[in-house]
Amino acid sequence: MTKSNAIGFYFTPEHDPNAIRRRLAEIAAELGYFGRRGPTAKRGSPSELLAAIARGEIALTKKGD
Repeated sequence: MTKSNAIGFYFTPEHDPNAIRRRLAEIAAELGYFGRRGPTAKRGSPSELLAAIARGEIALTKKGD
């Protein structure tokens, strides 16, 4: 089996995937997670942000109601 470096996310119609991607990129930039190569180099990187969460570098909390 070939290892893949890509994952996909599927959103229900009420969610705008481009808006979500933009917001994740903003959060990534605010926290210092940037792309290292390609067209998004030196900009906030949602993939670096998600990898940091998975590694335990970032802890998430849910806002109260």
